[in-house]
Amino acid sequence: RLYVAVQQIAPMQALAARLRSCELPAMRIMAHAYADFVDAGIAFVTHEDPELTVALFERAEAQAARWPYLQRDVLLYRMYAQLSAGQDAAARATLRRAQRFVDAAPSPWITANLRRVEGGLASAAGHWSEGRQLLQSASATFELAKDRCDALLTRYLLCLIGETFEVGDPEELAGIRDEMN
Repeated sequence: RLYVAVQQIAPMQALAARLRSCELPAMRIMAHAYADFVDAGIAFVTHEDPELTVALFERAEAQAARWPYLQRDVLLYRMYAQLSAGQDAAARATLRRAQRFVDAAPSPWITANLRRVEGGLASAAGHWSEGRQLLQSASATFELAKDRCDALLTRYLLCLIGETFEVGDPEELAGIRDEMN
């Protein structure tokens, strides 16, 4: 997550290589599944070919089928890749699958990320009240988890969308921008 967030490709490539070089027979298949996920993350960070990125996340999802914790992370990032590729309908379908998956393998962090995306999508569709509730829920979860980065990102998104609907607070948005620097 950190390497994706700060767009550090070299450490991601090194991680993928280490995972692929796993010599423990019992761990090799899982390590390769994680390596596929890292490869998809590299494609996501480089933004060179959105369709290829989505395909790499699809491959990573297939490889992650045996490992629920990996699969829910792959679903989350696959959804982000689909949104980046302009595949809104596919992203919504992945969002729904990810939500069902998280019901079976709970994760407050994944749930908060899904709410953030769902809130953004609802707001973009003109459903500001629903979007705001989802974004506030995501922000509160991140703050409770002491995930300052995601909490700040979610609050920033909430303010930007609020500004679009002319209900935002310009001072709060300026404060968040200052905090981000």
